[in-house]
Amino acid sequence: MTAILERRESESLWGRFCNWITSTENRLYIGWFGVLMIPTLLTATSVFIIAFIAAPPVDIDGIREPVSGSLLYGNNIISGAIIPTSAAIGLHFYPIWEAASVDEWLYNGGPYELIVLHFLLGVACYMGREWELSFRLGMRPWIAVAYSAPVAAATAVFLIYPIGQGSFSDGMPLGISGTFNFMIVFQAEHNILMHPFHMLGVAGVFGGSLFSAMHGSLVTSSLIRETTENESANEGYRFGQEEETYNIVAAHVNESEHIGSNYHAWMEGAFNTIENCWLSQWLSRPEEQLLIPISLASSSLRAVHLSSNHETSRKEGKPLDKTKALRKIWEENKAAASEKG
Repeated sequence: MTAILERRESESLWGRFCNWITSTENRLYIGWFGVLMIPTLLTATSVFIIAFIAAPPVDIDGIREPVSGSLLYGNNIISGAIIPTSAAIGLHFYPIWEAASVDEWLYNGGPYELIVLHFLLGVACYMGREWELSFRLGMRPWIAVAYSAPVAAATAVFLIYPIGQGSFSDGMPLGISGTFNFMIVFQAEHNILMHPFHMLGVAGVFGGSLFSAMHGSLVTSSLIRETTENESANEGYRFGQEEETYNIVAAHVNESEHIGSNYHAWMEGAFNTIENCWLSQWLSRPEEQLLIPISLASSSLRAVHLSSNHETSRKEGKPLDKTKALRKIWEENKAAASEKG
């Protein structure tokens, strides 16, 4: 009898640990993906903070001309950045133990590769953790699906594009000015503004943001208050309640006033449903909620496509007219007009 009790106790210890990891009652859900997510993101964050403050200059181009990016070496919050790994390293896996010394590892930009790889693994686990929590709560997986778009974008910029270019030195620096510099160089080298995936991404992100803002403002401005003025309006609602939380008729009127839809006359009675608010109906469908994620995925495909140096609508020199003569560019036409004037 004693042996049986001891065996049950040993099993319950692991069982209690599993229950704690997968419990949805914790303040923050951990999950099995969180077991890997927490140390990787903590490592990436810690190294980023330390390197942003005190990392020495990095020989990013591999030509013995180090570029400083930390605060202690003359930068500020705007100009500071984690400088990408040296071109001399290329795509080699470059942990600390592969360098002859820590000074050499820092000089060749080892912290950048460490931060990027831990960060990408961490955000991928965060996406898995979102799916895991949705599964535990009996929800559909759309949150994780939506989050996969920025994960794909980060992977394209920090991993796929450097692989296509042959070196982590072509990755995006981890800083404000470094990001702008990366995008300027990206445009200069690949003409991304003419890429169809870039156009789709911009149109979808801004269009989706507009519709989301319209939908959110309609709902929050027509909430049915269930509390007094001394209480928070949030206290009047419960997750999954059957009662309406906002007045769809008021939202209809607001929508028609702003957009110009002519249905004031038939706003009453049978039209008091969500099916008659085109914006709410459109955004309530899962495929339409994926507008922004699909747009971000388009931008990711743009970076993946251009990583192998496929140019987009680039014409070297001046374009030719029908007579195959060089067509005057805008500046030349302007100068000629000013001379005539």
